[in-house]
Amino acid sequence: MFDGAAAAYSADRAYPYRTVGVLFFSVNGLPYLCSASVIQRRVVATAGHCVHSGTAAGFYDNWVFVPSYRDGNAPFKA
Repeated sequence: MFDGAAAAYSADRAYPYRTVGVLFFSVNGLPYLCSASVIQRRVVATAGHCVHSGTAAGFYDNWVFVPSYRDGNAPFKA
C-alpha cells in the first residue's frame, strides 16, 4: 500500500514540512487514518481520538506513521 515510489519533489519533502504526515491505524480491524507530526525521534503527536476509543474498549492498534504522505506517495518509506 505504501510503496514509497519516487514522488516529484515538493515542499512537503523539505524540513519542517516533512515532519507532518499520516498515521494509519485499525479500529476493530477496519482501516482509519489521522494526521500526525513528529515531535522528536520515535515520538509522534496526534489527536487522542486517533489512539483511544474513550471507552473501556481502549486503545486502537496497528499504527503506522508515514511522513510526507500525500496522494498515495510515501517518499520517506524505509
